[in-house]
Parts: sequence; structure tokens; C-alpha cells
Amino acid sequence: MKSKALKRISILKNHVSATQPAEVTIVGGAAVDVIARTKDIAKINNSNIGFVDIKYGGTSRNVSECITRLGFGSKLKFITSIGKNDSFGHLLNKSFDDLKMRKDGIHYSADFPTAVFCAVINPSGGMEIGVNDMDCHPNLPISHIKLQEKDISSSKVVLVDTNVSENAILETLNLAKEVKWTIVEPISLEKSSKVAFKNILPLISILKPNDDQFEDVYNLFKSYVSTKVSRFTTKEEELLAKSEIIFEASKVLSEKYNCADKLKYIVITCGKDGVRLVSRSPLKHYHFEAVDVKVINAVGAGDTFCGGLISGLLHYKQEGIEMLSSAIKLGMRCSTLTIQSTENIAHEISKDLL
Repeated sequence: MKSKALKRISILKNHVSATQPAEVTIVGGAAVDVIARTKDIAKINNSNIGFVDIKYGGTSRNVSECITRLGFGSKLKFITSIGKNDSFGHLLNKSFDDLKMRKDGIHYSADFPTAVFCAVINPSGGMEIGVNDMDCHPNLPISHIKLQEKDISSSKVVLVDTNVSENAILETLNLAKEVKWTIVEPISLEKSSKVAFKNILPLISILKPNDDQFEDVYNLFKSYVSTKVSRFTTKEEELLAKSEIIFEASKVLSEKYNCADKLKYIVITCGKDGVRLVSRSPLKHYHFEAVDVKVINAVGAGDTFCGGLISGLLHYKQEGIEMLSSAIKLGMRCSTLTIQSTENIAHEISKDLL
């Protein structure tokens, strides 16, 4: 009798948690990762001896796991799409349960299977090649996002990754117009072009590319303004000039679409070079140096950084650049743990890092 009563209380607690408005909403991909690590340098057109493991991944799922491990799981709403009746979907569902994550934001698709990502990792921990089967993500229904309006609009932080469609990104950001921190993670060179769709750019407050994606985003927007970029003597000069063009393009688009221009910061992850932050007003560059550690697995490093960054925005009480700097440092502490781990998100990440 006692165990039944305790079980009922647990169910009621989970129900209450799921109906409380979220403080952070994450929209994007969840996938099962099949990770192959070669023992030696990979030989193309050949069978390579190594190790194969299955892990849970997807950019937004990884970000959500990091946020949960840092102690903010009860404040989190994760919106994604997975297959309704496939084995990979069952595995992901179990991973959500194991982490005690809310599942009321998940769309269970009868038309598209759960996303799968396959990566080949070299002995140094870098990714040689990745292949993804993720049709369920760009087909996340807009109607499903609209059902999450209460959580999106009440959040303090909203992140969208570009695994979902341009219209899904735009719908989420429109619902988050009053949210202070709206972040877009460009994911890859192929998908970073989505930030140029309609008025997505001015609806973002923090753009978070890596250094390659930053160049791609700059190339997308450099024709929007008359300013021309010349040669530079320092990396800082180059970043400031190119960032200024992105900021100016945001202004042009906000005027064209008659919307607020929220873009204030560009946070660029640069691998071994650490993180570079460019603020809009004043136009200024900040460099956060990385800790030199042995890289075991770099696959989830950027996602872990995002999870730490978002958790910092929820946790720290400073304002403006001071708050963002503290959040970036937390993201880097989390990312440093992950690149030394065999997991996509290091299990050592906890609220003790705050």
C-alpha cells in the first residue's frame, strides 16, 4: 500500500512539473548517434579496425542533457520530433526517462523515423566524417510548435537549432519576441544558411556559430550592406569588421520586416582557440582562452558549451556583458569535461560547476 501511494505521489509530481511554465525552451534535434572510432588513421575504401558504440545525441537533445545535469531540468521544455514506433525512438525515450526530462514537448511522428547520426572518429578524437538521417527534424510540424506557445513565451532563454525548418525557427522566434535571450545554433555549414530566411536574424539576441559557420553567415549577409571588408592585421580586427556587417544586416532586415532588432551578441566557438565574443553596442571583442587538455571526443563539445551557456544565463544575476561572460566561462568548463570524455555530454557535469 505504501509503495503504491509513493508511486502515485511521484506521478503527481511529474504531472505538476510538466504543466508549470518553462524558464528555458530548447527546439531542435534529438538523435541516436552511432560512433565508430578507428584504432589507426582511417583508410578510405577499406574496412578499418576500431570500436563502435551507440550514444544519444542530436544538438538540442545534447544541450538539454547538459542543462539537466547542471540542475535546471525542472525548468526545461524540450521540443523535438522522434519516430512513433521505431526502436531508435524507444531508446531515446528511455534516455529522457533516465535523465528525468519532461517529454510533453516531443512530437511522435508516424511519417518519419527517429533521426540517426553516424560519425567516424579518428584516434585523436576528431571527426573524420559524419552522416545523418534526420528527415524528422525539418518536418517538425509548425502546429506542434504553436501548441507550446505558453512555455516558449514565458521562457527566459529560448534556443533553436537549424536542424528544424526555416519556418519552424521563425515561428519559435516569433513566439519568443518578448524573451530576453533568444539563441540560434547554426549546426553546420549546410544548415547555417537558414539564419538568412526572412527576418530570423533580427529576432535572435545571441548568434552562436563556430568559426567556420561564422564565415558562412558573414558571406550570407555581406551583400546586405555597402560596407566592404578589407585586409586585416589581426584576428580581432577581422572579427569586428565582419560582425559589424552581420549586425548591420540585422538592422536592414528589421526595417524591411518591421520587427524589433534584438541581435546584440555573436558568440563564436573556435576549438583550441577558445571562444570569441563580439558585442554590438559598443562594438567590442572579447577572447576567452581554452584550457589545453587531451581531446578524447569532440563530437558534443559545442552542444555542451551551449548547455552551459544557457544554464549560466539562468543562474547568474549580473547584467549585460558581465553576465554573458560568466555564462561563457561556465559553458567552457562544461565543454572541457566533455572533450575529455567518451560521452557526448560528460557525466561529470553537475551543479557543482556553477
